[in-house]
Amino acid sequence: MSNQDNVANKWADSYAPSTKNSCPETILRKIPSTAQSLSSEESRYLTQRESTISTAWHQLLQNATLGYNLAEFSQFPRVGMAIGGAGFRGALFGQAVLSAFSDRSATARSKRDSFSLAGGVGLAYSGSAGGSFLNPGKDQDVFQFRRALSSSGFMLNMDMVTPGGNNILSQNNQHYYGSILSNVYSKGQAGFQPSLTDIWSRMLSYHIVNGTTPDNFYTNETSHGADSLLSDLLNQPAFQDNQAPFPIYTLHTQDSNQEQDGSGVIYEISPFEMGSYESTLNAMVQTKYLGTRLNEDGSLNGDCVTGFDQVGFVSGTSSNPFYNPNDGNQPNVTGFDSDAVNAFNYLLGKLKDQVKSQRYDVGNWPNPFMNINKGTYQEWNQEWLNLGSAKNYIPIEPLMVKARNMSVIVAIDATGETTDNLWPDGTAMQNAAKRIQTILNETHQAFPPIPKDFLGTGVTLHPTFFGCNATALSDYPMIIYIPNAPPADGSDPVTNPDGFKTSYSQEHQDLFYDQSYMSATGGYIPNRLGSDPNFLNCLKCATIDRARLMAQPPIVRSQTCQTCFDRYCYNPDNQPSSKAIVGRKLVFTDPDLKNEGFLQQHRVQLGVGIAAAVVALLVIIVAFIFWRRRSRSHTSRRRGIPPILNTGAAKYAPIHDEGDVWSSHETAYDPAVHQYEMSPPSQYDAQSPPSQDVHYRDPYAYNPSPGFTPRTPSGFSR
Repeated sequence: MSNQDNVANKWADSYAPSTKNSCPETILRKIPSTAQSLSSEESRYLTQRESTISTAWHQLLQNATLGYNLAEFSQFPRVGMAIGGAGFRGALFGQAVLSAFSDRSATARSKRDSFSLAGGVGLAYSGSAGGSFLNPGKDQDVFQFRRALSSSGFMLNMDMVTPGGNNILSQNNQHYYGSILSNVYSKGQAGFQPSLTDIWSRMLSYHIVNGTTPDNFYTNETSHGADSLLSDLLNQPAFQDNQAPFPIYTLHTQDSNQEQDGSGVIYEISPFEMGSYESTLNAMVQTKYLGTRLNEDGSLNGDCVTGFDQVGFVSGTSSNPFYNPNDGNQPNVTGFDSDAVNAFNYLLGKLKDQVKSQRYDVGNWPNPFMNINKGTYQEWNQEWLNLGSAKNYIPIEPLMVKARNMSVIVAIDATGETTDNLWPDGTAMQNAAKRIQTILNETHQAFPPIPKDFLGTGVTLHPTFFGCNATALSDYPMIIYIPNAPPADGSDPVTNPDGFKTSYSQEHQDLFYDQSYMSATGGYIPNRLGSDPNFLNCLKCATIDRARLMAQPPIVRSQTCQTCFDRYCYNPDNQPSSKAIVGRKLVFTDPDLKNEGFLQQHRVQLGVGIAAAVVALLVIIVAFIFWRRRSRSHTSRRRGIPPILNTGAAKYAPIHDEGDVWSSHETAYDPAVHQYEMSPPSQYDAQSPPSQDVHYRDPYAYNPSPGFTPRTPSGFSR
């Protein structure tokens, strides 16, 4: 067996959960509906994080002229960030916004005034679909937007599905698929039921979890994230030192009926727990032991499972694009390009040949809540949870759980609801508001007023603050809405590609980042193009506003902040209009196709220019060779060295054996003048007859005539 095979086998089992582990006393936590509480671990982390970020709050106020006296504030609000949007569109936009809002981002520090929200005062963040790709896996910093390929970021110029080209049978693609399938097979052999979602998850891990580089992409030198667990995340230095917001991801029940009426359970998963605060369930299990079956009374029976909470599988389930309500054995792969469709069908066939699963279109999760809350919990009698993503969703709900007590929520919206150009249209915000006002009204905070028509009011075209008119903390949190919007300067938009896009050139990623950065930090100016130079101060006003209500007595809003709120706050009594937003381009412009179009349009001029450059280069080379030969000829004459004999035929000068002295008659071979491949001459000039034994000097090695063995001259060794 080769070393490569040994390495492949070493990592093949790293994706499979381990089924023989000791158990703690319990892994289930039931939450009383009348006394909602967080886990002790989460509560401890949030409290410690609050202590860590107190300095950042003071810096935020000191570095801005907001019209407040810092000494007046005794407490600061809890800030959470929610990131939603399909595929890598959601991931790229979310990461760019977080980077812009982080004092740890070099880019944010270099552009105007950095806003220490995400890495500074942010307490928690929640991710769904593409927003879940922003998990800080092994040693990753979610707040650094990684633009260089060598920095082990997303590496999106290597296609996620067909990195080795459109031929799925190419050697590189086969290496890639072989490694992925070996991982997935091992999970099935361990007693679990992998699906196409697991294959999707492993592909994601190559791009979102540290350890994979362009140099090792097609090798098995690393696990490519197969052994990265969500429950291990808090062992990383950034979390040990309370330097990162607490991460939460959402997983959605895949049921078309429940999706339509919003009644399906939305599970949340963090490094500590997985479950739901919704009143139908109100229970959590420890993330580390996911995959473990419980008895009917919630007690443990035998060994516990570990290793099910694989980071890529969490993100892959949250973003799963394959749900087919009509046939779980045939995942829905429509939406992807033809190359990706062929690859998924090929891999699905391989998977079905090796592993039998209850469904192949969803993430199959062993249900840890069987027999809990019979009659209210809809999945109480299901052995497996069918989990995946949700359309038009921003994960605001986990941050509005009452026990988390968030006063400010930044909603980052990269959904693509408009059918023509894939911009947000407010549906995700309206869905969240509807669920909270109906299903979650007892367990979650109230939702602030939002418009019924997001497009007509224009709030999807610029940042907007919802909930500015609260008079008490108990009313509702402030929601800072950051939509993926067309550039405020009227340039061609590049941030609204299809969510099924699986590769981005480096140029597209860079342009995507620049436009997203401006969407987050630029604001707008009514009735004209351009960014608002004061908008970062307005963001700070929105972030600090709830701290006014914490003071006793409440602090009056400053005039500076009130001026900001007059522009950016949504006022249901005085609704804005989209007509105030002018000059925006809506149609997606692919920068790669734009470059190809430029080449096509100017192919004649470029061809003539390239041809002229080639001719010029050839002229320079010929002139240099001519000069070189003239230079060497003049040098030889100055030294009194006669020219080579019989230049019409001889390219090698004869070497004569004159007793014990070896010498050359005339000149030796000059590689700068003569060609190596010429054969030795067969005749010699009569003026210089050869001696009795003659051989020729090869320019690189001694090569005597056949059968000839010369004597070694005295003083030499051979």
